[in-house]
Amino acid sequence: MVSQQSNRRPFRAAAVVAGVLLGLASPAAASAAPQADEFFVQTSVLSPSDPDDKVVSNPPDLTMLEVNRRRHGMYAVADSKQFASDPKARPRTAATSFWDECLKKKPVEIDAKAGWLKNHYDYCARGKVRLIFQGKRDNGTIYEKGRITLPFIGVGEGSKTERRVKMTFRFEADKVTRSGEIPANAEITMTAFCKGFNGVDKTFGASKTCKMSQATGPGEPVTLTKKVSDWLANSDLELEANSDAAWVDADPKAKAFGSREKVAVANLGMQFNGDVPGWSHNGSEPFMGWQTSVRFDSAEYLKAGASGENPSVGGEGAVFYDIIPSLEYDYQDKTIPNPADPSKPTYRGVHEVAAHIWQAFVSPDTTTPPDASKLIPGASNNLGDTLGRLYWDQGRRDANYNKSKYNCDKYFGTDPEKECDEFPFQSTYEGSAWHKYNPSIPDTQFSVKLISKHDNGEAGTRLSRWYSNDRILDWNWTVSDDLNGKLEDDFFVRIANPPAP
Repeated sequence: MVSQQSNRRPFRAAAVVAGVLLGLASPAAASAAPQADEFFVQTSVLSPSDPDDKVVSNPPDLTMLEVNRRRHGMYAVADSKQFASDPKARPRTAATSFWDECLKKKPVEIDAKAGWLKNHYDYCARGKVRLIFQGKRDNGTIYEKGRITLPFIGVGEGSKTERRVKMTFRFEADKVTRSGEIPANAEITMTAFCKGFNGVDKTFGASKTCKMSQATGPGEPVTLTKKVSDWLANSDLELEANSDAAWVDADPKAKAFGSREKVAVANLGMQFNGDVPGWSHNGSEPFMGWQTSVRFDSAEYLKAGASGENPSVGGEGAVFYDIIPSLEYDYQDKTIPNPADPSKPTYRGVHEVAAHIWQAFVSPDTTTPPDASKLIPGASNNLGDTLGRLYWDQGRRDANYNKSKYNCDKYFGTDPEKECDEFPFQSTYEGSAWHKYNPSIPDTQFSVKLISKHDNGEAGTRLSRWYSNDRILDWNWTVSDDLNGKLEDDFFVRIANPPAP
């Protein structure tokens, strides 16, 4: 949906900004017949930290390779305490506006091409649209008549209950810079799109499964042209992209790509183009403002973990995909025993699980089963080190459990007050039975340990709730082993406050 809200984050002194700050030419001058030297508008988009005179090139549409490069370069951390079984243990943080967070982000931390992702649900795009108005003399030489640079901000919001994402966009009128002559009738055309990736759309039909609300159909753009002064004077512009699960089912390639979760992954972004009506040679090619990947799903099994702090997690949702999420356990988060009833601790922590995972990360050669050369995945978002959720294959989950229990019994025996903890988790493809399903993987790339059943149970509860909250799917798609031929829904684990080396 494209709509302009009134009374939301109004621009300061819009009329003054449009007419005085920019120093626009008078309407009378704008309506006069074009001069012989009025020639061309050069449009480009800069990163927030770029100087206004920087020379930049127009980036191409997103490729699958670029999406994977971004995913393995950006990550988000979720504190497991926010999914604690005891509501009183969950951190209390002051409510803040993500819009404000986006504005406060240091310019050097935001790339105009990729933006900044806080997590699966919060996306921040910032940059500067630069228009250079050029003239052409009788001898054919080109010269600059004037220029204007308009900083912008866009904030995206995913959904835990619907197959849609929302973007709110505006130019920051109080930060505009200009020089020379700026024609009063100068225009900017904004084009918002949700489409397939460059070069691979025919492979999985993404252009048929994502639609801007006011577009004529899936994959079609929404275009809005206004005078520069009108862009600055108006309130926020709201955009919405959605994906109907029926569109996935209707296209054979999209259906094969989406699997049982009816996944659709698309390129969401915005282009800009400047123009001056009546000039002898109008605007240049549209320049890419920002673009990011979004993932829509209909995973009914995510409702299973939708309890406590996640009652609103539904069977449908949408996330920003250019990021790999992670769950963080705190090494210092210790269970507090209850002397009156040892079976019901005063507080259930996850220290023993965190300590086990930390050992697996930093000293895998000391873990069980013994193997001096083992490497255990899951510690980072580096390629080949992430984990994948295992949901659909109950037999493989059982195989993970059985192999872990066998090794616990073999090396530690049994203890009624303890349980067998395994890492990677039983609910991942990289669990203890990984070798059985991928013989090229050594048979010892996991760790087991007997730990407190309270810590083990609490860590499992938090993991399950995080799976739902962050919409972690048992889904991947591969046509080749290189990064331009695969997409997956992977994650990794972090340990906070570990012991000093």
